[in-house]
Amino acid sequence: MSKSIEIFETTKNKPSATYNGYQYRKFHSNLGNKIACRCINERSEKCKGILKTKDNLVVSEMPHSCKPNEVKIDVKKQVANIRRRVCETDLSISKIYQEEMSPLFQRGYEILTEIPTLSSTSLHKTKRRVQGNSSESSTAADIILSSEL
Repeated sequence: MSKSIEIFETTKNKPSATYNGYQYRKFHSNLGNKIACRCINERSEKCKGILKTKDNLVVSEMPHSCKPNEVKIDVKKQVANIRRRVCETDLSISKIYQEEMSPLFQRGYEILTEIPTLSSTSLHKTKRRVQGNSSESSTAADIILSSEL
């Protein structure tokens, strides 16, 4: 069993840690590189799982009341990776989605957990925001009408 944790960035650009099939969010840190993380199911399932680390090595782990779900975590990592690639590359969104999600479908993950569809991921909105082409107007003054009307 590895005592190292894996850190990835969520779709909301926040750090998230995974360890032994559980996902954690940071809730406390100090100057000595000690970080305490809570299980992401703290609110939804009232899980009391806590992971304490120092320099990315596990120091202690409090028991969970929820069940580990590595499949769901893998799907979340892939969606975050898709979002990152959409922002960083000029490839089409559908091509990126297909490249990132096809390994999950090949492993049969769609049977074990819900895999978000391309239309449900709001990646097109992310791409427009990155390119500065937001199609949503915030005020009536932002709407430009054609003079031909």
